[in-house]
Amino acid sequence: MSAEEALLPGDGWISDDSSFYGDEETKADLEEQSASFSIRPYWSVHDQLLSTVVQRARAATSKAKPKIEDVELKEHEEVAIEEERITPNLPNWYQPTETVDEFLKRMSPLDTVLEHTGFSWLWVQSPKSSAYNKEQPDIDAFCAQGEKLLESYLKKKAEIERDNPSIAKGSVTRKLTKDRIKLKEDIERLMVQEHVTGGKWLLRPSLVDAPRFWKQVCLGVLDGRLGNTAKIATTCLAKPEEIRMICVYTKDCFDIEDMQRVLLALTDMGLVTKEQQIYYKTDAYTYLDIYSDNEYKLGASLYSSTNIWNHTAKKRKAEAPPSQPSTWKGKKPAFKSHFTKG
Repeated sequence: MSAEEALLPGDGWISDDSSFYGDEETKADLEEQSASFSIRPYWSVHDQLLSTVVQRARAATSKAKPKIEDVELKEHEEVAIEEERITPNLPNWYQPTETVDEFLKRMSPLDTVLEHTGFSWLWVQSPKSSAYNKEQPDIDAFCAQGEKLLESYLKKKAEIERDNPSIAKGSVTRKLTKDRIKLKEDIERLMVQEHVTGGKWLLRPSLVDAPRFWKQVCLGVLDGRLGNTAKIATTCLAKPEEIRMICVYTKDCFDIEDMQRVLLALTDMGLVTKEQQIYYKTDAYTYLDIYSDNEYKLGASLYSSTNIWNHTAKKRKAEAPPSQPSTWKGKKPAFKSHFTKG
């Protein structure tokens, strides 16, 4: 190697005559492409690109989202990382720029794994403003006051157990009946006061039926037949199950007519039958960690579909016009038994 050759940074010697950039024809072609390149088309769609959405979502939630191994797995329908619900720009939400089929292909409920993605739910949101309550819920205030109500109840329970060391658990529950009724009523008043009145119908299709159910629910939410949002649980390797939880939200758990409307829509879609009982749970109980095995002995579900159908039947009966007395004044026709011996 001649003394005139210069030593350049790298793993070896490169001469000034090196064809590192290609021959003259290649360099001319690259220069032509560079001169004609425009960045405007790229930046015009940059914000809608999935890679951009994912990058921003990860940056926004990297500090707030807990590690998967730190998430306590409760009942399948209760596995929830709540910040997912208020960040619809995350990739686990349906995006308005895509079709439902594209969303299902991009985020399949069976192929999306909690431990791999950090997403415990996939979400779809209604574009119709009428699906939402006008008042914004104050979840922090509700939880702070609700936890005080629960602590007060547990304090009363502890006093009974302390004063009656040999008392059976069933007897403690009976002694607290009035306190439990008051606790339920106080929580409901607090729900109304802080506008935390949302809730959801719970569907539990099998893994075989889950993709079909979820597609129908997505279409129903987007065209306004159902409520404001819906979600389906992703696959959890730590707790495999034979069902897949779907939650169909309504705007107000105290609006019986709206709950009945959503239940009827689910029935019309073939996802629920009148003979099949499903349950409705409030968001308030989820925020307060009140599940089916809670120590307050509160019913985790506010209603069942049977309750709603019975309420509807009673309402129709009450609204039915009274029967009019007969105006027939002639003789009553003789009744001839078909069982008279011939």
